[in-house]
Order: sequence, then structure tokens, then C-alpha cells
Amino acid sequence: MLLSLIGVFIPYLGFVVVAVGFILVLMALKSIGDKLGDERPFKNYLYGFVFGLVGMILVLFLIIGLFGFATFHSTSEFQSGISGSEEITPGQDVVIHEDLGGDSFPGLAIIALVLFVIFIIAAIDAYFKSRAWHAMHELTGIKEFGDASMWMKWGAITAIIGVGLLLILIGRIFAILAFNRMPPILGEDEPVQAPESAAW
Repeated sequence: MLLSLIGVFIPYLGFVVVAVGFILVLMALKSIGDKLGDERPFKNYLYGFVFGLVGMILVLFLIIGLFGFATFHSTSEFQSGISGSEEITPGQDVVIHEDLGGDSFPGLAIIALVLFVIFIIAAIDAYFKSRAWHAMHELTGIKEFGDASMWMKWGAITAIIGVGLLLILIGRIFAILAFNRMPPILGEDEPVQAPESAAW
């Protein structure tokens, strides 16, 4: 769990660290689900992982499209500036006038679309992880899982306005704390404290 959090801040290899962290969490939730006979934590976390992976690929394609548009736009402006200039004599300075009108609108639209997709992906990912942590709270009675579910839930709701990303981060920190409080041996005969909060 900690790997998936700190991997975001590692350049170049950060994606690999995040992926390893997600896989380790999935393995842990699968093991817990098998012992307690409940697959909800594993399935919900897996759904969030799949949506996040597909979303990252989509964002990558959008960013590539943005750079491609910017390169094409710059090349077109340069060529039009050269072709539209008067006859150039040796030693004369060439001045290329750029049109700063509405041609930049498609680029801004792509940037806005990328940000929108990022927020939507974060919201969907947080939604499924909130369900996973809520199920873990029901199964283990560990309070931090319930806190993680609550922060993730509100993060999913407010992700579109940006502040939700901070709430999601807080939820992930509570999930890390919850895993640290897990007993070394978890069996079906252990008492479970059902939370009072409503599920998603």
C-alpha cells in the first residue's frame, strides 16, 4: 500500500513502483477474502485498479495528442510566416508574425479534457476503493478502514472540484494505517464489529 503512494513521487520508475504496490494490495485482499469467505474487498479494489489503468492509458493518448497538435500548430505557423513574408535579401532580419487568435482553442480544449478525465478517473477509482475499505471495516472491525472508506467516499464526490484529490490522499493514508493494525493471523472465528455507517 505504501509503495503505491510513494511511487507517485518517484521519477521514471514511479509507475513500476505504483503497479507493484497495487498488485501487493490485491494479493493481500485476495488472501483475506479467501480466509473470511468474502470477496468484496478484492473485487472492488480490482475494479478500481482496472478503471485506473484504462484511465491512465486514455490520459496518455490524450497527452500525446496534445503534443502532436502543439507540434503541428507550431510548424504550420512557422511555414505560414515564411511563405507570407516579403522577398528576403541577404543580411535582412526575418520577422515572423504569429496569430494569437482563436487557433489555440483546440489545444486548450484538449488540456481541459485531460484534466476532466483525470478527475473522473480519480473519482471512479476512489468510489470502488471506498467500497473495498468499507467491506474491510465490516470484516475486521478496524476503525481505520472505516475512516479510509469515508475519506475516499467524499473524495470521489468532490474530485471534480479538485479538493477531492486531497481527501483521497488522506483516505489512502488511513488505509495504510489500517493494514498496519491488521493481526498477523486472521481467522473466521475472530469477532467482527459491524460499522454503523451505511455502505455505498
